Amino acid sequence: GRLMRDLKRDKTAIAIIIVFMVVAALGIYIYNVTAARLAGIGITIHYKDGSSYTVDSTAYPLRLMIGPGLKVKDPNLDKEVDYVEVYLKYKLDWEGEVKDYEFSGYLAIIVDGEEEKRVEVSNPDSIAKGFWKEIVKVKLDDDWLEGFGEGEHTLHGEGYLKVKLTFTDGSTDTAEGESEDLDWKFKVESGGGITSFNVKVSKSVEFK
Repeated sequence: GRLMRDLKRDKTAIAIIIVFMVVAALGIYIYNVTAARLAGIGITIHYKDGSSYTVDSTAYPLRLMIGPGLKVKDPNLDKEVDYVEVYLKYKLDWEGEVKDYEFSGYLAIIVDGEEEKRVEVSNPDSIAKGFWKEIVKVKLDDDWLEGFGEGEHTLHGEGYLKVKLTFTDGSTDTAEGESEDLDWKFKVESGGGITSFNVKVSKSVEFK
């Protein structure tokens, strides 16, 4: 295959596992470096005061995830949420001249175990090489979030992406992969309004 993802692997994805022995009270940690990712997921939380907070899985290029994954506590616990944006990104590299390309896949939004939205991936106007680029995004406002009722909720995001490249010499190559799982915990307050707790990104990524 002529597609390369980060470490110039073959079409069959390679997971590189690095084991570190840590002498500490918590014992041994296993660090996984997942190479050659195709899809990444992220969330930006926008607040009523105009500020925002982003957790983007693609900001961790070596995919160094500890234990159950990456968990980030929202430092803006006292701020009211205006809306959130969940997005899927892709990163590709290849050798040769691309004549045509075909993107497919989806970004799914699941709240409290029920799928609420699914947006299909469509072909972009242009294709990026060698850097992360957004391919699809979902915006969820406070009215939509409040519709789940008073109390705490978990918004789960997951994505899948498949890309087929056709080269000028007539050859083709295909890559596909799942993003990490993203979980955002939020609360619908009794008097109205949304507050944020934390974001978790799992390290379980599969390539086919």
